[in-house]
Amino acid sequence: MPEDASPAEAIEYRIYTRRQAQYRGKIIAFDKNIARLAAKLDTNDQHKKGYRRHVVVIADIEKMYEKMARAKQGSSLKFLEAKERRIKIQTELMKLDRETAEIAHELASERANREAFIAQWIQEIGSELAKQRLEKIRVEEELRKAERLNSLVILHSPVDAVVLEVAKRSVGSVMKEAETLITLVPVDVPLEAEVEIPSKDIGRVRARDSVRVKLDPFPYQRHGTLEGEVRTVSGDAFTREVLGKEEAFFRARITLLTTTLEDVPDDFRLLPGMTLTGEINVGQRRVIAYFLYPIIRALDESIREP
Repeated sequence: MPEDASPAEAIEYRIYTRRQAQYRGKIIAFDKNIARLAAKLDTNDQHKKGYRRHVVVIADIEKMYEKMARAKQGSSLKFLEAKERRIKIQTELMKLDRETAEIAHELASERANREAFIAQWIQEIGSELAKQRLEKIRVEEELRKAERLNSLVILHSPVDAVVLEVAKRSVGSVMKEAETLITLVPVDVPLEAEVEIPSKDIGRVRARDSVRVKLDPFPYQRHGTLEGEVRTVSGDAFTREVLGKEEAFFRARITLLTTTLEDVPDDFRLLPGMTLTGEINVGQRRVIAYFLYPIIRALDESIREP
């Protein structure tokens, strides 16, 4: 078995080796018994050949003693002893014949049992293989269904990203087509900041204006600020209710030109969802304008009063 075999393959290999050992053990037992019976049968055949030769010799001796006894030239006792030995040997020969027949029958039965065991083993393996193949087809079908169902309930991001927002939906609810469920921000792409600009301040904001970005989690007095520039400004205004009053604002996208701060951990990096404040540089104003503009606004409004 390979060293890198999986746990399932290791279990299958152990089952295979045990079944092979069981099969070989049974076959070896059959072969040993068959060899023992065959050896015994061969021994009996050799004994029978010897007894037959002995019967022939004893029969000749018996005939000689019989002639001598009839001719009164010998003892009748010798004739009777020779006849007794012949009958005794013939009896043993008949006993060997019966024993040989029994051994031959047992040997044939053992060989038949061996062949029957092999046939039954192959049949059981074939039946089990067919059963397991059907089970494999059934499990594969269930696996395909499970994978299909799993693919419908698990969403895979095409790239490494951070979850920025998850739609508020209850378990079991149905999403509509083109409805946003999860908002992701890719990790390995330049980050942009989205800022809201009050409607009263949008007049002089233009693309490519420089921006000073202050991150709320890292006070700028200690960690400094980031540099950026305005990439886009929304073409229409958005509204929201603040303290019972509707306020209009525009959204602008800020491209970050720098992403490093001072006195931060070594593993610091910008994360999607961080809150910030952006200061857009829209031009220059003389100091006196800060004093004159409120006065001019007040005079203009007072002159228009009835």
